[in-house]
Amino acid sequence: MRRMRKDACVFFSLLALVAGCAHLDVQDVTPRSAEANAMAVYPLTLRMRIRGSGVERDTVKVRAVVDGRSWPMDKHSSTDYVYEYHMPAGRGAVSYYFDVDYLQREDGVSRRKTVRTPVHRMELCNRYVLGLDSRRGAPGTRITVMGRGFTANDVLCLGDVCAETVCESPTSLQFIVPVLPAGRSYPLTLVDDGGSIPAGDFRVDAATLAVAPRVLDMVVGERAVLTFSVPSPASGDGLVIDVATDVPDAVLVDDIAIPAGRCSCTATVEALEEGQGQLAFSADGFQRVVLPLIVRR
Repeated sequence: MRRMRKDACVFFSLLALVAGCAHLDVQDVTPRSAEANAMAVYPLTLRMRIRGSGVERDTVKVRAVVDGRSWPMDKHSSTDYVYEYHMPAGRGAVSYYFDVDYLQREDGVSRRKTVRTPVHRMELCNRYVLGLDSRRGAPGTRITVMGRGFTANDVLCLGDVCAETVCESPTSLQFIVPVLPAGRSYPLTLVDDGGSIPAGDFRVDAATLAVAPRVLDMVVGERAVLTFSVPSPASGDGLVIDVATDVPDAVLVDDIAIPAGRCSCTATVEALEEGQGQLAFSADGFQRVVLPLIVRR
């Protein structure tokens, strides 16, 4: 909102400079921050609209003034003029303004007019995210993030949950998708001690919950051990696994939870009375797993 108000003030002050005649509108559309690039070339862009017939279009000359030197700008479209600024080594910002000279015909006489924009500043951003090799994945999936300015202190967070993150180089990070409720997107953020950078949204798909053995065939009074595994360590307070059965009188199952930081746990199943049905296991972010159950005498 502040930027819009500032641009509006610049816009109307420039109109006032044109002798009260609203024939030539000028606006700086250069971003205030630019991602650093290997060529160190950054476009400074002026948007200009000529209204009415008073301005002699063939006389319009647009120049960018940088470091006290004036440079002609190239017309890239019907409205935009661009000067490709080569940033000197070691600099992280540039201050500049634009000059527009032209002839305007008034009462049959051509008069020279000049519009000069306020001084603006563009700063380089040496730390940013360019993209991901995938914008979705199941818990445990390894995702590569490309960008610039990465360090070993960087962490990728999905919503409020921070993922295991490895800095491979200043231009590459990898993170493992944490266990989160599946089927929805989460804001992905790059975080370090200096602040955070939004990196778009990431969709978490359902992962596979591994359960062994896959069939329970027991006799009354017998105990069996189930092993539960997930592809990446449980986060937060751990991963609670819910159990349901259509023969509740046939078995007794321990509470099941994979502790935070671990990838597996075990639980005991006790056969109580004869029956046949299923045991179903579910957890946030994982596909439901169903095991056939038989209890004999």
